[in-house]
Amino acid sequence: MPLPDMTPDEAERMIDALAPVLGLAVPQEFRPGVIANLQIAVRLARSLDAVDLADHDEPAPVFEA
Repeated sequence: MPLPDMTPDEAERMIDALAPVLGLAVPQEFRPGVIANLQIAVRLARSLDAVDLADHDEPAPVFEA
């Protein structure tokens, strides 16, 4: 099941719920940036989640660009 997009309101609720648990203070002036980064992280996670891997797939031993 693919991850849905995260709306700004959902990101705001996630910040409100998780910041205290993690011991983080998120000042009001930083919240728009944190919201944008959460939305980007969900989009990136969705693209990774879309890749089908077999049980025997292994990571590459050496990364070459």
